[in-house]
Amino acid sequence: MALRAAGYRVELHDEHFAQDTPDPFWIRRVAERPWVILTCDRNIARKEPERSLFSAARTHTFILYALSHVQREQRVPLVLAVLPKLSALVASGAAHGIYRVHTDGKIEHLANIRARFRLEDF
Repeated sequence: MALRAAGYRVELHDEHFAQDTPDPFWIRRVAERPWVILTCDRNIARKEPERSLFSAARTHTFILYALSHVQREQRVPLVLAVLPKLSALVASGAAHGIYRVHTDGKIEHLANIRARFRLEDF
């Protein structure tokens, strides 16, 4: 895997969870670890309870909006280009929560999300 070859520690969803694992279950499990969530699934932060759980989780969730319509094999160089910026943000002590990563590299913290659910509920 290219991200691992570049020196990043990567844990793939399917290495830990079945493909059909409900989102609330894996979000809770990931939040228990010091992991960062990287996804191209734009819809995951639009539906409940996922949206609330990502907001309440003590993790950083980066939704790569710029890559949601890019072919999987073309994503790697684009992800590698943005990872140093995301790593620096996490290392700086930025607030946990959901971040939207835009095509121009802008990173937007979605801070105004009110959680309707708690991780403990799942």
